[in-house]
Amino acid sequence: MKSFLQYVAEDILHKYGTDLSRITIIFPNKRASLFLNEELVRLSNKPLWSPNYLTISELFRAHSSKSVGDQIKLICDLHKIFNECTGSDETLDHFYGWGQVLLADYDDIDKNHVEWYPRESRSEVYGQGIDEERVAPVEPSTARSISNSWVRFIFFFFCGLL
Repeated sequence: MKSFLQYVAEDILHKYGTDLSRITIIFPNKRASLFLNEELVRLSNKPLWSPNYLTISELFRAHSSKSVGDQIKLICDLHKIFNECTGSDETLDHFYGWGQVLLADYDDIDKNHVEWYPRESRSEVYGQGIDEERVAPVEPSTARSISNSWVRFIFFFFCGLL
């Protein structure tokens, strides 16, 4: 049974031949490109120009005016804020590992952010089958407060203050 990447490699070689230098393939991560490259080499049976591979994140960064913050600077800023907010004198070398974890968690929170919808728009978002009596209304200020509390909890939890 052929794998999905075998079908993809066959299709690419059939459509573009072995000069793939002008082709760009977008993958969710870098790892997938390694496996497709292996499959292309195996199927071509001769030297070929490899296509250009990008991740989805790289594609968006290339076409955005925004830039991704430098992780070291972000951790240093986070360390400074942590010490100011807590009155701690935590050293950067001790904080650094937790800073990496916190940045990854903040990134996950940002990527998976769920909008809080007022009661009148919930049925538009979730469909007509929603039982409004069982759903408590959430005001935008309450949603922000919950979000801020959750971020503070994560911050203090990972920094060992809880």
